[in-house]
Amino acid sequence: MGKEKDNPIKIFINYRIVHKGPIDINNLFREIPKWFNGFQYDFWETGLTQKDTGIGKEYMSDWKAEREINDYVKFKIVMKLFLKDITEVTINGEKTFVALTEIYFNSEMEKNYRKNFGPDKFQEIIRQIYERYIRYQDLLDYEDKLAAECVDLVNLMKSNLK
Repeated sequence: MGKEKDNPIKIFINYRIVHKGPIDINNLFREIPKWFNGFQYDFWETGLTQKDTGIGKEYMSDWKAEREINDYVKFKIVMKLFLKDITEVTINGEKTFVALTEIYFNSEMEKNYRKNFGPDKFQEIIRQIYERYIRYQDLLDYEDKLAAECVDLVNLMKSNLK
């Protein structure tokens, strides 16, 4: 109880992965779209910058994904990848990349995204009653579902860090 006034509900807030060492960059950038497609998200790589810093290369990539769960709830995930000082090395006869990697995640569950309930006071009271008494358990289950999906995405990112 008490979350009916929160919109959107934040699940992951600036969750951060930091890794300095080997990384499978090619597999990482292949797996991200596969993961979003597997969970039926509409996703966009909103930004990709590459530059040579002299020490190594640097990549910055921004991803946004949305998924409509039903006519009332929508999941959103925002992910930022920073790969700094990327150099190619050979480890045990296998070519790989070494980089300073930082990955940030934010996710949220947006309720009433289609504006089924209007902005006036009466509609707001009806929406809060609807969320508190009618859809309460469903909304809790959706929060858990988004959290589980985000944990799965984090595990995918970590699996590409060697």
